[in-house]
Amino acid sequence: MSLEELTKKYNKMQTKYGDKNLDAITFGGLSSNPDICFVFMNPTSKNIASSKEWTGPKSPWIGTKNIWNLFVQTSLFDTNIYNEIKNKKSSEWTKDFAIKVYDEVKNNKVYITNLGKCTQLDARIVPNKVYKEYLNLLEEEISIVNPKVITGKYEITGFVDGKPNDYYCITILDEFGRSGSTAYVGEKVIFENYKNSNMI
Repeated sequence: MSLEELTKKYNKMQTKYGDKNLDAITFGGLSSNPDICFVFMNPTSKNIASSKEWTGPKSPWIGTKNIWNLFVQTSLFDTNIYNEIKNKKSSEWTKDFAIKVYDEVKNNKVYITNLGKCTQLDARIVPNKVYKEYLNLLEEEISIVNPKVITGKYEITGFVDGKPNDYYCITILDEFGRSGSTAYVGEKVIFENYKNSNMI
């Protein structure tokens, strides 16, 4: 399976699990052997690329500000472009600027994706059964991309119907997924033993 084929699946799942007026947000960055892959949870309408009128890349965090500070703090993003992001309103992002941002992501050998790709109006918790369905595709996605390291910014826990939401968590035993660490989604191991992850 290719990333293009996965994108078609993600778009189809948006109509099933996401807001019908929004598009799926998929992935962006270096899609072949990146040094590090960041996995976030699921997108919201704050990402302006979720608009059906948007003709640029459907990548995470387009039109947002705060998250890019993470990449600057880890020396994985250009400070000048970050300052441009801070000085722009969401409505001022253009297709060309989004491409510029993600070219910088590629230049730093970073890949950014979400566990769930179903865009919601807000940051509501997605049910376990939905994350489980996306998890299988995420495994396929990352096997194609083949990153040295996979990590998430947050360890997130949540509850659905009063029960712990096992699939609403990404944990790396070593902060940056260094050699010998294991990545989990809930209790399921998705990647382990990164032997070439001495880049940090």
